[in-house]
Amino acid sequence: MKQFENTDKTLWRSTEDMESVFVTKSGAIGLSYAGTVFVRSVETWVKDMQEFDRFRIALAEARARISKLEGYIADKVIEDDKFVKGIPRR
Repeated sequence: MKQFENTDKTLWRSTEDMESVFVTKSGAIGLSYAGTVFVRSVETWVKDMQEFDRFRIALAEARARISKLEGYIADKVIEDDKFVKGIPRR
């Protein structure tokens, strides 16, 4: 059975030894978290974070539009519902 030498350089390891950040021999950065390991070049990590940021912003904008729409729908239901017309609105 062939033995492999671990050439990774650990940059940080949690006190519980569950998480770590390391650099590979080729210069890629790795994250180990709860049994899952991600290894990417620095360029790929940056692109992934930029994409995540665009997604986060788009999600926040979508939530804001949904919130406005929900408020509009709730107001419309109250306006159209003959049983609640006499109840003061917010």
